[in-house]
This record gives sequence, structure tokens and C-alpha cells, in this order.
Amino acid sequence: MLSPHARLYTEMVTAAALIHGDAEKLLRFNSAERPVALQLGGSDLRMMADAAAHGVLDLIATVNALPADAFDNRNGQNALTNKLLAVLRMIDRGNCRGALEELTNDVLSKTDGCAIGGTPDSNDWIISCPAQSTIYPLVLAEIKLLRLLI
Repeated sequence: MLSPHARLYTEMVTAAALIHGDAEKLLRFNSAERPVALQLGGSDLRMMADAAAHGVLDLIATVNALPADAFDNRNGQNALTNKLLAVLRMIDRGNCRGALEELTNDVLSKTDGCAIGGTPDSNDWIISCPAQSTIYPLVLAEIKLLRLLI
């Protein structure tokens, strides 16, 4: 059994493979393997941004797979999903800078209490450290990818 603090990474996946190939197959993982950070390669920035959108979609799916009691209120899951959908729309419009700002300045602060202080803080929408440890690394991975695209 792996430590709950271990992070798994995909093999390097090219943006072209995600865009033109079977993205679902390339990004399919057993739920016990989650969270899984996407390692993405490529040289075409637009294609990289399109591939980054796949990472946001996976993040949304992971948020929606969390139990309802992992959130601070009954609308927390839906609210976080809506913020991530806004990030996805920004990426789709080519606004990677806006997507990065939303993830860095808003989404991250709602998922980072356990990583920073060992316990959820008053800004966290996810109030379970195990749930945060699933979401937080995926948000960080998207932030790192978007920083490369601007």
C-alpha cells in the first residue's frame, strides 16, 4: 500500500497524443491510484493549452468523486466545480493567464489548509485533509503547467 502522501505521475504524454489520440485511454487510472499528476510534453502552445484542459477536466471529475461531507457546506462541491469550469472556459478561449490567476488566487486557497498548516483553515471549502490531499496536488500541477504556457 502506498502512503496517502505519495504522488503518482503519468508517463510523459504529448499534447498531440491527447488531442489527436484516445485521451480517455491515456488518462484512465484506477481510483486507488488517484491523485495522478499529468506530465505533458509538446512544443505547440495552443495544443499544450488544449491538453491542459484535459487536466482541468480530470480535476473536476476528482472533485465530483469526493464525498459530500468533504466540503464545508452542501453547495461546496458544486461551487468548486463551477470555479474549475470557469478556468476551463478561460483555457478554451486562450486566456491561460486568467486561468492561472483563478487557480492561484482563488481555487488554491480553498484547498490548501492541510498542506500549509496540517488542518483545514477558515478559507477552505474542502474540510477533510484526505480529500484536500487528493485535490491540492492536482491544482498545483495545473498551476505549474499554465505557468509554462504564459
